[in-house]
Parts: sequence; C-alpha cells; structure tokens
Amino acid sequence: MAELLRSWQDVAHILGAELDYADNRDHQTREEAITMRVRHRHWTIEFESRTNSKGKEQTDAYTRISCSLPGANVFSFNIFEGRLKHRLFKIMGLQDIIIGDAALDRRFIIQADEEAHLKRFLLNPMVRAGLASPYVQQLRLGQNQHPGHSQNLGQSQSPGLGSEQGQGPGQNQESSAQHGPLTHQLYGRTERRMHAKAEILAHFQLFAAALDGLYGLELIPEALPANGPKT
Repeated sequence: MAELLRSWQDVAHILGAELDYADNRDHQTREEAITMRVRHRHWTIEFESRTNSKGKEQTDAYTRISCSLPGANVFSFNIFEGRLKHRLFKIMGLQDIIIGDAALDRRFIIQADEEAHLKRFLLNPMVRAGLASPYVQQLRLGQNQHPGHSQNLGQSQSPGLGSEQGQGPGQNQESSAQHGPLTHQLYGRTERRMHAKAEILAHFQLFAAALDGLYGLELIPEALPANGPKT
C-alpha cells in the first residue's frame, strides 16, 4: 500500500493536485480510498480509487474519474472497451458507431445520441492519442451520477441516458432537476485500482484533452457557475 500511495503522491506533486487518503476498517471489513482533485483550466477533475475487502479477501476494486459540468447535455456518448459480452450485445442490436480508426473501432464500443457531434470530437488527435493508451477502459459524457450510484462499463445501452431502454435529453433534464441543480459529467472508470504513475497520468491527459476538445467545439460550457455544485 505504501508504494501505491507514493505513486499517487508523486502524481499529485507533478500536477499540483489535492490528495486525500482514508483507511476505514472494523474487525471484518476494510475500505481504502485515495481521492485526488486536480484543476485543469476552469474545471476540476476528480480521481477516486477504492478497494473494499473482507478479511484477507478483496471484494471490490475500482477507480473512477469524473468532472462535473453545468447545464443540460448538448449530447451524450459512451466509449468503452468491447468485452466479449458487449460484442454479443452488439449482435443483439447494441449501438456501435464506426469512426474509421481501425484500432479504436476494434477495441471500443462507441455510442452516442448525436453521431455527428461525436465524430467531430473524435477528430481531435489529442483525444485519439488519449484513448489509444492501454490503460483506458471508458470515457463517457452524460447525466451526472447521483451520489452513491456507480455505473459499470457499458451498463446502459443509451450512453448517459439513465436506463437500458434509453431516454431523450429532455427526460434527462427533468430527472436531474428533481435532484437539484442540473449538471452533466465527463466520466471514466477502470475495474481496478490505479497503481502506476503512467496510468494515472494517462487518464489525466485524456480528460484534459477531452475537456479542451469538447469546449473548443462548444459542446460543453467553460466551468461551473460560482454557486453551482462542486466536483
């Protein structure tokens, strides 16, 4: 654990980020969490890496990366590694957009509710370079997850739209309004804890490139309003 924490501390120093570590345990269970918040231009990117264990057995491990954005979605997308079950889902009708990059098309299932916006976004060479990292498993733009809710890779058929059947953007907005200020979120997840400095930095570079690219195309606003929710 000491080596893992040192990796995060080194990255936090490089990026000028805030880092927190928590180790909660009782006589049966243990939960370890590393949280890092780093500013990129006007946005805050948050990393949360957790391990849950019972006795000597690890029961769950994952890392989430997120950046909350104000206002309603202009569009939603989900790019995630095409594991075997998702390839089978595709045969059954799961959307998979072909973008013309053989390596990315082979590795990822790509979904969006506005295909033209997505293809413009993925023309960005920095975004493509970020997605090409072997560490990356998911990049998603969609409705902000409510606290305590976690979405696994490729969980919904319509990216970020909140159900397996999918919803239109208007339904997303109505749902979010019932739970407070309307926000959406750039989100990623790996089904493991991040250990290597290169892995953590690769995800930061992807998120930084994605935020810059989306903002440059006027698909996301610059930053949260002063009285808006914090990441």
